[in-house]
Amino acid sequence: MRSRVLLIPAGLALAPASVIAGCSSGGGSNASTAKTVTVTASPASHPSQSSSSPSPAASPSSSSPSPVATSSSAQAQAPATQQQNGCAPLTATEASAIGGTIAQYFGGITGGEYAQAWNTLTAHNQSTTTYSQFQAALETSTDLNVTFRGEFVDSRCQDVAEVAFTSYQAPQYAPNGADSCDNWDLYYVMVPQPGGYYLIDSAEPAHGGQAWSTC
Repeated sequence: MRSRVLLIPAGLALAPASVIAGCSSGGGSNASTAKTVTVTASPASHPSQSSSSPSPAASPSSSSPSPVATSSSAQAQAPATQQQNGCAPLTATEASAIGGTIAQYFGGITGGEYAQAWNTLTAHNQSTTTYSQFQAALETSTDLNVTFRGEFVDSRCQDVAEVAFTSYQAPQYAPNGADSCDNWDLYYVMVPQPGGYYLIDSAEPAHGGQAWSTC
């Protein structure tokens, strides 16, 4: 991987596939049926966040583009059942809230509302880059065929969403620094917030595989 802000899409903390080898799909008892996300550029709907201006990144590590970031949080594991490790399955309300955040994130990218996308990230995720770097990467990007494959609670009781999509970007922002089109399949680790909404803490290759492939 090149040392740059990567389109995951665009600057999300991405853990190496080797760290999460053995992850299974969201197809367990806690996963929902795959569906296409309706991507719009509507304003942020969760409380205490606004799409009109970005929330400041929390303690950026540097002013230069970061390499692929390893999340400091636990990596996504295989889906859990209600009995495993005491992890309760997601409620319908929680699953809906996760889907809303994913739609808001991709809607911000596609609609050019970059602060809207930025505001769906946790402070930890924002700390892996700066808003200006995040926006610069996204300005060349369009994400199509966004498919929400489901959400689940993994064996470490993390809430996880699986999303597949196709990204078109300037080659310098591709994961290999050369592609203008890539297909992605990612796990997004979601963190619940007071008020019932979720933020995206990191993105990881789904199923322990490679996060992307050239179109």
